[in-house]
Amino acid sequence: IFFRISTDMGCNSNLHMDTTNATLPQRRISDSKAKATTIIASRPSKERKPMTTGKRILRRLGKSPGITEHAVFWWPFVILMFFLCTESILNRIILFSIGAFAQSFIEYASHAWFFHGPLWGMHRGHHKTPGDDGKLLVPLAYSITAGGMAFAAFWFMCGINILAGLASGAAFWYIVFEYIHYASHNPPSLKPLQKISWFKELQSLHKLHHYEDKDGKYKYYGFTTTFWDRVFGTI
Repeated sequence: IFFRISTDMGCNSNLHMDTTNATLPQRRISDSKAKATTIIASRPSKERKPMTTGKRILRRLGKSPGITEHAVFWWPFVILMFFLCTESILNRIILFSIGAFAQSFIEYASHAWFFHGPLWGMHRGHHKTPGDDGKLLVPLAYSITAGGMAFAAFWFMCGINILAGLASGAAFWYIVFEYIHYASHNPPSLKPLQKISWFKELQSLHKLHHYEDKDGKYKYYGFTTTFWDRVFGTI
């Protein structure tokens, strides 16, 4: 903006504003916007490639499954392993029980020493929003990978026959753990199991786990039994 000072004969001065160039900054801004619009419009649009079936499956496996998806995979596995074992019925039951007992320890140890340890940053989200359905069941990508590694190790050590008996019990107890945890944060679900006193008691204990005690510590890390909590003094 430019100013012009004019004086008259009476030595009076008047200040006038010269507005001939007042719109110059606005014109420059408009020109800049027009150029930017032209540049953006001239850029080739990126077309999103359709996701392949393999990628869709991997993405789904990385998320918490629904209760039906979980059942479709794990229950057939339990039945297959039990009948794949060619031991006598008594031996199968013994192996099944050993596998279930071992799984109860794995359940406690992974929860207390890993998810409340090095993996707390990931697990904290579940404690903040315990009712989030997307975080209640373990993603199949994790459970299948961890189970597959254990399966391969025991196959090498004791062969497929013994392994099948152990795996049937471990997988069954893993399902029990998932159902207790799911029902603890989603009470309307699994109504037939809600009538079992043992099942309801374990749900109540897990709800207590989500609250720190007066010393700022968590307790009741076990889901399917309080045995390991009593052994390690976290009850």
